Amino acid sequence: MHLVIFGQLETNNTVGSISLILELCSLYGITLNELYCDYLEIDSDLRDLTNISGYFKLNEDYRSIIDNNIAFLNKLQNKLQDKED
Repeated sequence: MHLVIFGQLETNNTVGSISLILELCSLYGITLNELYCDYLEIDSDLRDLTNISGYFKLNEDYRSIIDNNIAFLNKLQNKLQDKED
């Protein structure tokens, strides 16, 4: 993460993103639950999001592989659900 991004965030010259939040959580070794626990009322823990922060550390080719697998599995799941209905 570049220092320029921090400066832009501090001076409101850029808007944060989910990937930036995940990178910051990874940098500080915290989860999204820990980051937002004071602002959200959640009865149960959210899934462990360390894998998601690891996803953003992958290069674009590896992320594309994961994205394609997720798309395929979602289509497969939808077809199976349609057959059940």
